[in-house]
Amino acid sequence: ISDNESAGILAVDTGATFGGNVTLSNGALTIYESAATSPAISATSGWGGGVSNPIINFGRTGSAVAGSIGYDDPSTCLYIGTTTSHKLKFRTNNVDAITIDTSQKVGIGETSPSAKLHVKSTANADVIFKLENTNTGTSAGAKIELIDDEGGSGSGAGALRHSISSISQTVGNWIIGSGAAAGQLQFSTVDAFAMIINEEQRVGIGTTSAYSGKLVVKGSPYVVTNSGQAIGGIDITS
Repeated sequence: ISDNESAGILAVDTGATFGGNVTLSNGALTIYESAATSPAISATSGWGGGVSNPIINFGRTGSAVAGSIGYDDPSTCLYIGTTTSHKLKFRTNNVDAITIDTSQKVGIGETSPSAKLHVKSTANADVIFKLENTNTGTSAGAKIELIDDEGGSGSGAGALRHSISSISQTVGNWIIGSGAAAGQLQFSTVDAFAMIINEEQRVGIGTTSAYSGKLVVKGSPYVVTNSGQAIGGIDITS
């Protein structure tokens, strides 16, 4: 055991011998703790200093692939991750379960994620994304919110905010809509525009200009009783 600053706080030589619950076999260090509530290994950093402090460093010889577990003083949180440009993986049953790549894309069941969240399954079953709120209060619900911040702040009038949500367990209704002041809700089929609901709650089918009536239908074939006429706010044109 060496207290060598260049080698770290603790360096273990392959020729070292230990007693009690510490053994060294073929270069592997094993520490055994028999007490149920006592940790086998405790590692802390006594330095704050307003910086990130690695507590345990790990990696390949030469540090070409490296990572650390540490404490980030500015955010007062613990972290685990790579310190070189390499992916971080979590495994179960020795199989890759979650992968985080160097651009912060997350893959579940996918080791090369192509989106911010990429979920992949090879099973002959549905891939389910599940949001569950077990609270029985009237304000309880589940919600997916989509924000396009291109037009301004995510909390300002310039942002487009769309959501899919349940109102509450008591009412039992679902909402799919836009929360932006000038946001429109569009539906498509086969990657082609089909229907729009604009900010004035006017509906256009086959047209994005739904301002001449509450329901504007464009295209053919269609079946109406009075073709081409505006009837009670309904505009139907070919």
